Amino acid sequence: MRVYIRGILKTSIISVVIFSFAAVTFRPVHIAEGQVVQGIAQQYPCDVGIQNDPAVVFTENFEENSIGTMAARWNDNDNTGGMSFTTDVPATSSGTHSLQMTAVGGSTSGGYLYKNFAPASYDTLYVRYYVKFPSNFPGLHHLVTMGGRNPASNFPIGSAGTQPTGSDRFSSSVEPSGSPFVWDFYTYWMNMRSWNGSQYFGNGFNPSPAVPLTLNTWFPIEFMIKMNTPVTSLNGEQAVWIDGVLRQHLAEGSPLGSWSSDEFFPSPSGSPFEGFQWRSTTALSINYLWFQYYHETGGNGVTDRLTFDDLVVATQYIGPMVACGSQGGDTTPPTVSMTAPAPSATVSGLAVTVSANASDDVGVAGVQFRLDGANLGAEDTSAPYSLTWDTTAVSNGSHTLAAIARDAAGNTTTASTVAVTVSNTGQFSIGNHVRVTALLNVRQTPGGTVLGNHDTGALATVVGGPVQQGGSTWWDLDYDVAPDGWSGDIYLELYQDPQDTTPPTVSMTAPSNNATVSGTVSVTATSADAVGVAGVQFRLDGANLGSEDVSAPYGVSWDTTGASNGSHTLTAISRDAAGNTTTATALSLTVNNVVADTTPPTISSVTAGSITTSGATITWTTNESADTQVEYGLSTSYGSQTVLNASMVASHTQILSGLAGNTLYHYRVKSKDAAGNLRTSGDFTFTTTATSDTTPPGPVTNLNVS
Repeated sequence: MRVYIRGILKTSIISVVIFSFAAVTFRPVHIAEGQVVQGIAQQYPCDVGIQNDPAVVFTENFEENSIGTMAARWNDNDNTGGMSFTTDVPATSSGTHSLQMTAVGGSTSGGYLYKNFAPASYDTLYVRYYVKFPSNFPGLHHLVTMGGRNPASNFPIGSAGTQPTGSDRFSSSVEPSGSPFVWDFYTYWMNMRSWNGSQYFGNGFNPSPAVPLTLNTWFPIEFMIKMNTPVTSLNGEQAVWIDGVLRQHLAEGSPLGSWSSDEFFPSPSGSPFEGFQWRSTTALSINYLWFQYYHETGGNGVTDRLTFDDLVVATQYIGPMVACGSQGGDTTPPTVSMTAPAPSATVSGLAVTVSANASDDVGVAGVQFRLDGANLGAEDTSAPYSLTWDTTAVSNGSHTLAAIARDAAGNTTTASTVAVTVSNTGQFSIGNHVRVTALLNVRQTPGGTVLGNHDTGALATVVGGPVQQGGSTWWDLDYDVAPDGWSGDIYLELYQDPQDTTPPTVSMTAPSNNATVSGTVSVTATSADAVGVAGVQFRLDGANLGSEDVSAPYGVSWDTTGASNGSHTLTAISRDAAGNTTTATALSLTVNNVVADTTPPTISSVTAGSITTSGATITWTTNESADTQVEYGLSTSYGSQTVLNASMVASHTQILSGLAGNTLYHYRVKSKDAAGNLRTSGDFTFTTTATSDTTPPGPVTNLNVS
């Protein structure tokens, strides 16, 4: 169990065995604890553009123009009045702002930002953020937390003291604890240990060797949760990196150690860690981030603070930011050289190997091959660096090949070009239109099974070849009418398409002009062309609405909730195969969607007054009309609550009675608005007054007068 004394978090265990772990297996690479690996941040110096990486789920760099604008990106928040932007940022940050959260003793207990990722959910998630602890850091209660709830919630729900069932919730955070401060996990899960046999508070997992807290310096914290799959297994994991170094990785069978009460201590003589069973149902997965600074035990009137910046949430390891521009960092480019084909080689066919060798002092991020100065295929991001080149897609004659190697810092090197000669036999090129001159078979492969035939005049497009087989030259043909396949060129001739200059016709058919729309709307059009319509592209306010529809009937489903309420225009552009286009007369319409209230009330000015030996009066205000209720008790588990006052008011009062004298009570207030959005405050405390002694002394005895 963790015991909180005057804001300093201490553990109940005194002695710890310190040792080094052997190498462990970890995603996405094989590393050992204490080692440094590269994450996706290596591809984005100063995190510039990292939000566009396909592995990234959410980012927050605190560069908004106001705290309110920043908070609006999250589902819920608390004490934004105690938050402010500062100009103190990490050295590798591209921004000019960081976020400072404050806790004022006796008044506020820090603050939070809460993000509900639902309906999205994740089986593996990484959270990385930068933090700066002040030199006079007094301790805290809780820090940034990741977890899952079933069902998902748009606001945090505290469940201290109880064990998760496996179907309802789990959570984990990485926090400084002890004296002196060291890093530790604080984890709720279905197989967690109790500290006293009946109550459950976050289990501790102590890295070994211990990792001391660094003060007055920016550094990144990153931690990861991997869900157990299948749900009956114990193969769930969690890990933590401090300042880019893996400090602990807990998985099924690793590390060795032992439990003491509700804390796990690594030990080379211990038993293998059993692994995490985070869940017993697939309905539970990672779906929220609680970005919090919770510190409720500061000195009365004393302001304590933490500063945060550059948050990234992703499905892959992120890693620390790397320097960019004038900040320095890796400025050494990689080396690269072409290895195939050989210089001056003559090449042909569908499968010519193009390859290169590349190396870098930090690591090669990828190699992009180029043909005649244009990209050839996609960038190859892992060695050996190579691709297969279909030379039939280019003209016969001279061509140049090259390779560009890139490292994570963005340094590039282009290999010396290799000149080659393409020499494919056959009279056609890829993309040519051809016409059949006599009855011609279509085969599954060159010289293979007959699929059918085409008669004189049939038209086709060359999509592959040539291939020499059985003394004939074969081409892969996409015929205008099925079947498609391979045909010999003996009865084929090049076909020149007649020029089509007549544009198609197109008109909008739904919705009607000047209509008022909401929800999901069907948008349709009719189109015709003398040769054939190739596709219809719908547009909303001049921007493409969905993908081009290439087959009749032409339509797209429009979710109007993605557009603002008010006036909009819809139109359609029809295109024929020759590239002729026509734009339909635009429709004017009005979007009118009812905006649901999903924002809970804001609670402020929470005060305990009229404190007596057996009671107190709790008051607070909300920014909108809401109901009134107070939870209270001898700990943050509370246990008692007042009768709900369903009257919708902005000024709230609840009287607590039947309390014990000279006793510290914890309480929090709750208000729910008319739309059903509930806000629960942080924890507050007050102490009842001592009971007065009203009993007079007994009668005087043994009085002697002399």
